[in-house]
Amino acid sequence: MRHRVMLALMVVAAVQTTPAAAQRRGQSDWIELRSANRTVVISDAGEPAARELLARIDRVRETISAGLGDLVRDLDEPLLVIAPRDVNGMRELVGDAAKRNRGLLVAASLPAPYSHHLAVRAGTLESRRAEILMHEYLHRVTQVNVGDAAAWLDEGLSEFWTTIELHEHGVRVGRELPRHARTLRSQRLIPLRDLMAVSRGRYDLAGGRLALFYAQSWALVHYLVTRSASSKVSYAPGPPELDSLEKDFQSYVRAGRFDAIDLPRSDRVAPVAAEPIVRVLTQAEAFSLRASVTVYGEKPGVGFELAERALRLDPSQPLALEGKGVYFFLTNRPDEARMWLKAAAEHPSASFRAHYYYAVLNMGAPLVAQTHLKKALELKPGFAPALERLRSFAKIHPN
Repeated sequence: MRHRVMLALMVVAAVQTTPAAAQRRGQSDWIELRSANRTVVISDAGEPAARELLARIDRVRETISAGLGDLVRDLDEPLLVIAPRDVNGMRELVGDAAKRNRGLLVAASLPAPYSHHLAVRAGTLESRRAEILMHEYLHRVTQVNVGDAAAWLDEGLSEFWTTIELHEHGVRVGRELPRHARTLRSQRLIPLRDLMAVSRGRYDLAGGRLALFYAQSWALVHYLVTRSASSKVSYAPGPPELDSLEKDFQSYVRAGRFDAIDLPRSDRVAPVAAEPIVRVLTQAEAFSLRASVTVYGEKPGVGFELAERALRLDPSQPLALEGKGVYFFLTNRPDEARMWLKAAAEHPSASFRAHYYYAVLNMGAPLVAQTHLKKALELKPGFAPALERLRSFAKIHPN
């Protein structure tokens, strides 16, 4: 009898710790891990896979910091990485872009106005995973340091700096990427004016030659950066002179010598390693975080649906309120956007984006707009768009 009671208690305990039981308590199977590097990983792939990914991403960030040092501005915001356990979770985040580039099902940058996140499939054994992860992280570095870079420059910088390697005496970057060198040898180059006209995210317009677009973008950045190595290397080259560039660049590619260059190693100190902080997200939080990313993607309706699901569980969830407001803002429905963003901005945990968008929608009410622009600046000091709008108010209303 005693054994039966013990067995029954063990069964009850096992049932109570299943994901379904956790969800009944409002928890999800998504967890959040935060590192000393201010990297935040949220994942539904389990804690071991999330920890491994967090450590890998922090190594990437430390490599870039140690290698580039003062060549790049420090990343002043936590890096949010959403790490679903499978391909379906990645498709939710990257949308139809994965049909044009299957590498995005491994890792993808998720740019949005005033923020930039990463999506990484947790636990994948893709052979180029580390390289793809570095490439996508570098898109964020480019956004922070260059801004809205042209497509060829954005992709070329990510490909070029992916080769960065630390060694005892310094940093080496720019080694040849064999797959790109093979592509350049086997295909006719895209005219530079056409290459530079390709829109971000529409690389299928490069004459159907996606591999050549990436290869030529890498080679052009390689040429522009390494030829300045005798003076001072910068993270991104300045605007090229097209008239003289075409002929010189074609000669450079035909020569086929993509040599690495050496740079001094930065003395920037990495944060002291520490155990990450781990917590289980509620279902509402998990839906909201994914909504806050997908609403800016190719299918904003996915973000809207995720925000709706979050608000059914927690009607005051600030990121979900913001997500709905942003959806209406992006779809040109200002009255609905104003209503939802007002609710988001009134929440104690509102983001700087909620305050900024709400201010933009209230530019006809100067006191309201200025109050929320100032609040956005409290949460994100130096936020340029808010500063510019406050300056415009000061010109119109000097007193």
